[in-house]
Amino acid sequence: MLPERVHVFIFIEDGKLLICQSNSNLTFLIKENNTWIIYQQIHQSFITTMWSKINKMIITTNLKNQIQTWQRNQKGLFQLISTAWDPESNSKNCEVNPVYINDDGLFLGQCQDNKLKVWSYLEDGSIQLAFEQEIDEQNVVITNDFTNLLAQNEKSLIWYQLIYHQP
Repeated sequence: MLPERVHVFIFIEDGKLLICQSNSNLTFLIKENNTWIIYQQIHQSFITTMWSKINKMIITTNLKNQIQTWQRNQKGLFQLISTAWDPESNSKNCEVNPVYINDDGLFLGQCQDNKLKVWSYLEDGSIQLAFEQEIDEQNVVITNDFTNLLAQNEKSLIWYQLIYHQP
């Protein structure tokens, strides 16, 4: 059914739509009469694909260090609504640090070059840097609520707790 091997499967809209990420595209399958039918394909190489249930958006990253946001248009197809590029993000040997989305879909986070960066979504779907912090370790896992970070270096496991202050 699919033209190539799929690496990521994401069910959305109560299991009626399936997003499949392969090396060279995103394929959207819709379920009709117990059969999955290809609904839409976006031909581009993606590193990460995430679904924001609250905002009904797809967030992708690619080898160009871009964070892209996709939303449905009036015809029901997903279209690109914003692209953000982080000039400090350097891919070394095609290594891209994972991007995380928090539980409510309002923030994205990524650790790169000993920095934790968190972006917030604006009303138009674009993102802006909301928080940046130097950290000692590069191998960091961010929890889904963005309040806890686990970092690992050569000798130990380190726990960080983020505390957000309202201005």
